[in-house]
Amino acid sequence: MDSAESAAFFFDIVANSKLLCMNHIKEKHTKELDALARVVNMVWNYCNDLFYKKLKRT
Repeated sequence: MDSAESAAFFFDIVANSKLLCMNHIKEKHTKELDALARVVNMVWNYCNDLFYKKLKRT
C-alpha cells in the first residue's frame, strides 16, 4: 500500500467513525438537540428581522 492509498484508507476510517459517533450522539440527545435548534432558529430569525428593518430605514 503506497502513501496515497494509506491516506485514503485512514480518511475513510476517520470519516466513518465520526459519522457513527454523530449518529449515536443524535439518537441519544434528540430532544435536547431539537430544543437547541429551535432556540438558534428563533435568534437567527430575530437577527434577520432586525437587519431587514435597518435596511428599510436607510
